[in-house]
Amino acid sequence: MTTTSTVGRTGPGAAARTSGMPVPLARGVRTGVLASTSLTVGAVAHATAGGHVPGTPSLVVLGALTVALCALVARARSRVLVLVPFLALLQLVLHHGFMLAGAMPGGAAGSMPAMAGEHTAQAGHGVGAAMLVTHAAAVVVTAVLLAATERAARLAIAVWTWLLPALLGILVPVPPARPATVPFTARGARTLQQVLRSVAPRRGPPSGMPTVA
Repeated sequence: MTTTSTVGRTGPGAAARTSGMPVPLARGVRTGVLASTSLTVGAVAHATAGGHVPGTPSLVVLGALTVALCALVARARSRVLVLVPFLALLQLVLHHGFMLAGAMPGGAAGSMPAMAGEHTAQAGHGVGAAMLVTHAAAVVVTAVLLAATERAARLAIAVWTWLLPALLGILVPVPPARPATVPFTARGARTLQQVLRSVAPRRGPPSGMPTVA
């Protein structure tokens, strides 16, 4: 006898059956949560380390790129061996995207380029260490949030699946069943008369006694 475990199934069909949602809906929800969480946490980490967060147009472009990358991973359920390396690579892509978008308007202009370059180099070493720590923390925070979100979504779907029939039963009461009516026909009347005659026959003089004239 062979048994198939649902833990090893990582395809989109198995993921949708486990989460209780259709395949396109489960894939879209997972893509949206993964992309929005990664972009938000990455931007906060980049700004915390002293980096420059670009404006809205650049964020829209980076958001579209993040959604496209997350759609590839969202085809399967979130697994640690796949999710953590992907999140680290995504934070690296977002970091360079923030740096390129922040450098597009132009660098600082001044009459002392040598001193400005030395100051930028010193600040770059400090920001580099802090940037590495914050983006690494962003990977951990994103992974924890995604795991908690997926677990909460499965719990919410299970509770709603159990609760919805009960709510429908309360809001839409079932009408009481009407008793079945049997038509009273002439044949039924004759049958009833035969039953009554057999139970209480007509009374008359005994058959053995002579009648008095």
